[in-house]
Amino acid sequence: MLYGGMWEEGGTFFYALDAETGEQRWRYRASEEIGGGATAIKVSGDTVYFGAERGVLHAVDARRGTRLWTYEPDVEVRDWLEPLLVTDGMVLGCTGENNGSVSGSGDVHAVAAATGRPLWSEHTDTEPELHGLLDGSVLFSTEAGTLHTADARTGESATQVRLSSKDPDVAAAGDDRVYFDGGDGRLHAGRISLTER
Repeated sequence: MLYGGMWEEGGTFFYALDAETGEQRWRYRASEEIGGGATAIKVSGDTVYFGAERGVLHAVDARRGTRLWTYEPDVEVRDWLEPLLVTDGMVLGCTGENNGSVSGSGDVHAVAAATGRPLWSEHTDTEPELHGLLDGSVLFSTEAGTLHTADARTGESATQVRLSSKDPDVAAAGDDRVYFDGGDGRLHAGRISLTER
């Protein structure tokens, strides 16, 4: 199946298409508003998760196109940002706030994958980028060049490490090692402690 969203007369819609034939399998109305599409699409099991108008996160049955739940953050959101991460019964994702600038502050969110119940959120002064999980902690960076770790279950902050002068591209290894672009054209590697405060 192929999934995607677009706006058209009557609102913003999300589609499932047969990957072989292009035939439409279902169409889901994400919003009655016109002017946006879908962002941060993630398929996990029988559910498709995606962001839409006003920063609403949708969970839709991937086979039938029926709504399972929606989550609307309590802050004004511009977009859900790539990627979404679905793990251990949670959906983790980042949003950028709708403050009229190209890139402003943002938030990291964790919601229950089955119900959309909010678990925690963490505000950042600049737009965050999610990098994955490492030893039970979620890793995310900001455009200020700082790598953050937070307990994936509670959102409690564990460490903050300055990596570069801009938002670093980060990849986490299976141990405590991270690889990142330090903004100087070179690949860097380092170890991080998830217990530092």
